Amino acid sequence: MASLIKSSGGIDAGLEILSRLSADERSAEAYSSAIGLCTRAREYDRARVVFASIPEGTVDANCCNALVNAHGAAGQWEAALDVLRGMEKAHGIKPNVITFSAAM
Repeated sequence: MASLIKSSGGIDAGLEILSRLSADERSAEAYSSAIGLCTRAREYDRARVVFASIPEGTVDANCCNALVNAHGAAGQWEAALDVLRGMEKAHGIKPNVITFSAAM
């Protein structure tokens, strides 16, 4: 499903695909793909909305990395660092090399 979101042709189409997925199909990969799609479209607020909509227990490092990247692309370095610092506390996920690279 993530590849379908990535190749949807636009942010609205990609988010529509995400919204139509069943709860079982809404994987962390699908959410991180949607966040990446928002970032590529420079729709950073929408990226944050997508991240906030991820059910607890579904968030993984890739989702967090995608949000750190969105904040970085928006020039919101403090917010990017807040996500990095809060990953373990909020979601039990340790930042990895990709997280640190995205935050730079």
